[in-house]
Amino acid sequence: MPELPPKLTALRITPSAPVAEVGAVVTFKVAALYVNGRLEPITTCRWTIDSGGGSIGVTTGKYVARTTPGTAVIRATHPSSGMYALATVTAAVVSGGQTDPPPAEEPPPPLPPLAPTSKWGLFGWNVPIEEVGGLFTTVALGLNSRFAAEAEKVAAKGGKVIVRQGAMGQTEGQPYSEDHSTAWIQGQDADYLLALWVRGVLVGIQMTDDFMSPLRWPANGRPSTLPAGGLAVREMSRIGRVWAAHVPGIPLGHRARPRQFTGEVPQEVGFVTCQYRYWGGLGTPAEFVRAELALADARGWDIAWSNNWLDGGSNVSGVKGPMTVAQLKAISTAMVASPKRRLGIGGWKYDPAFVATAGMRDVLLAQREAVK
Repeated sequence: MPELPPKLTALRITPSAPVAEVGAVVTFKVAALYVNGRLEPITTCRWTIDSGGGSIGVTTGKYVARTTPGTAVIRATHPSSGMYALATVTAAVVSGGQTDPPPAEEPPPPLPPLAPTSKWGLFGWNVPIEEVGGLFTTVALGLNSRFAAEAEKVAAKGGKVIVRQGAMGQTEGQPYSEDHSTAWIQGQDADYLLALWVRGVLVGIQMTDDFMSPLRWPANGRPSTLPAGGLAVREMSRIGRVWAAHVPGIPLGHRARPRQFTGEVPQEVGFVTCQYRYWGGLGTPAEFVRAELALADARGWDIAWSNNWLDGGSNVSGVKGPMTVAQLKAISTAMVASPKRRLGIGGWKYDPAFVATAGMRDVLLAQREAVK
């Protein structure tokens, strides 16, 4: 039997390796199916033969063994998610009126972790590996040539990864291209991303980071809202469909505040990374959390609460700057008090001087304990 890619552990076939008399019938069944991290009832899988011969009912899973000794490989595919799994069946010659006894089946592999319900804990951007496990739980990483190496370092320290992607391989000055973004997404290593998700390391893909940037959405001119029918909303939905087809089942989201959507919303969103700052009319910490949570809940979105650590504070004169200990404490209190739909609490971005500010690490540690 060929080695199964990690993504196949979300679908399981029984029996996994039967031995049958030449020409006999073996009925295969799907024993467990996870879609979007939730156990789903088994409805219809499409059954096919990858190699080795014989015949199989496309919807029934009834396999008629080949007429000569040998092994066939059977595939079951779940049509809506695209998940599939393989099994082998060996046709044997009757010996003394009996077929050779089938080998003892290995115990089935453990079911995959329920990644969409996994909590992020305390998360951040630009987090050094030495801070993973001690202070931070989850690290935001971009999909680039260093991603796999960095993800494995995070995993080795018991941490988690959220993919944070913005430009999708485009550079400053390039006009945004749908074809380019599609090709870039489809060029990512789907098997590795799915393997990280099944291992419980990858907790989601933030499909766009700064979706209002003129680099990505030049027609928007960096608006403060996302109107119905606007380029950003349409493109967020399209990107979501491309990602969902490429890595079925992994939670997908955007960095956006629910209140920024003034009309239709992208249906392909499972979570939002919702960032607070003390300027720009977002309200008090309590007002901000209450308003954004109400909209996210109504739309079925989970929330990763984020804070603009380095540029989200303001002094008495209204000058922007790093958040103070008191400011981070105030917004943390509001976020910690609202566990509904909360994935975690974090911020942009890690800076050793900011974390070394007197009392700041204590606030961050308190956040970590509150949302672990």
